[in-house]
Amino acid sequence: MPYIVEALREQVQANIDSIDWHLAQHKNFAARQWTLVAVLVATVTRAMEPETGWRYYNLHCAYGVFAAAAAEAARRLGTGNPYTYTEAWGPSIRDYQNDIDQIVDWVQAEDSDKRVGYLNYIVSRLTSQALGLQYHTHLTDTLRLAGSIFYSTVVGPYEDVAIKKNGDMPAYRGVT
Repeated sequence: MPYIVEALREQVQANIDSIDWHLAQHKNFAARQWTLVAVLVATVTRAMEPETGWRYYNLHCAYGVFAAAAAEAARRLGTGNPYTYTEAWGPSIRDYQNDIDQIVDWVQAEDSDKRVGYLNYIVSRLTSQALGLQYHTHLTDTLRLAGSIFYSTVVGPYEDVAIKKNGDMPAYRGVT
């Protein structure tokens, strides 16, 4: 979130304040929340949809906006993943290193706009094959945990550097 320097943030703050004011007119929290969802989806959809139509890469970047915002909120508010990268991987990851290297080489050989789709296929296929679709709760929990660990170990430190460089968002100032 702090990828935008504070001077540029000011350019959209009036719009954010206006939307917030309109949302506050809803006295029912559920109505406010669902209206906010509609506003967020409309904003991201219109901002991210390319003139040439949706492509897999753009879809996942747009989805990633929501996933990253949710993960950063959980990280900053202390409701995120309690695991660390090393605890999650453990020593047995060495047994899979050759296969991981080959998959990475295969994916990186593709155009960058195809990589997200290829990785989605690999992650979905490997998870469903390893756990079985009948264990759908375990499957989705595994994917959420993997995403949460990725966020806390890769994205989180990147966020911290961006906060130091560009300043924090007012809502998170003072939250550790």
